[in-house]
Order: sequence, then C-alpha cells, then structure tokens
Amino acid sequence: MGIDKIRCYGEYRGVPIYRSYSVAGEQVYLGNGQGCDTFWFRSVEDARRFIDAYIDTIKSDKKGLGLIPVELCKNCRCHYPYGTPEWQRTKDWNCFKFKQELIRTVLKN
Repeated sequence: MGIDKIRCYGEYRGVPIYRSYSVAGEQVYLGNGQGCDTFWFRSVEDARRFIDAYIDTIKSDKKGLGLIPVELCKNCRCHYPYGTPEWQRTKDWNCFKFKQELIRTVLKN
C-alpha cells in the first residue's frame, strides 16, 4: 500500500480518520490500517458516527482502539508468529465478528 494511496482526513474528536484508495469496498478506516487494529467503514460520516458512539471508550493509541477485549486478541493468529504453537491453536481474525457487531450496532440507527 503506497503512502500516495492513503488520505488522512485529520482527527475527529481526537481520532484520526483515513481512506485507502488501494482497496475495494470499505475504504475509510480508523486505526493503523492493518489487521485487528483497524475498523473499516464505507464513508467518513460512518466513521464519525462510530467515534461519537464510542468516544468515552476509544483509545486511539491502544490495540483495537481499546475496544477489543484482550482475551479476543490472545486467541487470534494475527498476534503470533506463523507456525508457532500459539499460532496453531488460535483462530484467524478472531475479533472480526466482534468488530463488525460494534460497527453494526452504531450504523443500524
């Protein structure tokens, strides 16, 4: 992902919002743009609604914006080197459904 394909929309209530033009579908994101630390949205407005809903608990300097329980991370392959015993016994993208539910809860209204 080239830096020229990423646009920063600045911070909204202290949380940076970005758009990646190198992906299809949901291009706007919060977080670092990689794996568990990223929440994807269809628009900047959707990202802002999400921030508004969770502003009291979002921590932009924490993994998963501070919204994902540590136990989910401990059971996710994304956090272990390939082929290690920990990697073998954990699931891919363990937090995906949890993150989708957080987003769905906000955007359904």
